[in-house]
Amino acid sequence: MIELMDELTRILPNDIWLQQFQLQGSDLRIQGQADGSQRVIGLLNESSLFTSPEITGAISIDPRSGQERFRSQVRVVTEPIPETADS
Repeated sequence: MIELMDELTRILPNDIWLQQFQLQGSDLRIQGQADGSQRVIGLLNESSLFTSPEITGAISIDPRSGQERFRSQVRVVTEPIPETADS
């Protein structure tokens, strides 16, 4: 769990706020706010700990912050990714 939180902290910039973090089995659900929430998918996709990121539900605008509210889900990679011959 700590490794997942550390990875999210590392890959998500300071203008993306997470308000909920829920791990069920190998599915991680996060909810938060961002300027351009579709960026979250690209950032999650770049991590070797996550696969199949997607936005779940509708994106709405928070009237106080002006940021987009989003829900996202990713699958946590539970097996090591095989190394290539170049490694």
